[in-house]
Amino acid sequence: MRTVLSAAILLLILAAGPTIVGPPATARGEETGFTQSKAPVKKQIQSVIQAQLAAFRSGNYQKAYTYASVGIRRRFAAAAFAEMVRSAYPAIARSRTAQFGAILDDSEQAVAHVLVEGTGDRVLYVYLLVRERGLWKIESVIEAQKPSLDGEVSI
Repeated sequence: MRTVLSAAILLLILAAGPTIVGPPATARGEETGFTQSKAPVKKQIQSVIQAQLAAFRSGNYQKAYTYASVGIRRRFAAAAFAEMVRSAYPAIARSRTAQFGAILDDSEQAVAHVLVEGTGDRVLYVYLLVRERGLWKIESVIEAQKPSLDGEVSI
């Protein structure tokens, strides 16, 4: 829940600039803030998302499930996860391409904007990721609403 709220707040203030105050990022409760991800982190996050999309494309939902966070795996057994993706995220389940936009992180959590093209549809998603045992895992995916104003993104 903290991640979803953090991302929602982050998206609302995204236009504020490259440094964004985010949720507590350390066990001591210090605020470090979300910033543009550095190249190695950006590459790691893109790789995780691309690998999961490739697994969905090939029909290997069990492999796609391995990229999900512990929180997702607690909420959904593998079969339920596969069904949820097929029904709630058809563009992701049948993606053909993915284009990455802004990727921000605070070293423990990340937000990635991904434009996914499925079979005839293009959908902007906001991926929320968490670092678990040194690896980025996908915590949730939210479909972004089409902007009502130039530059505005809402969830």
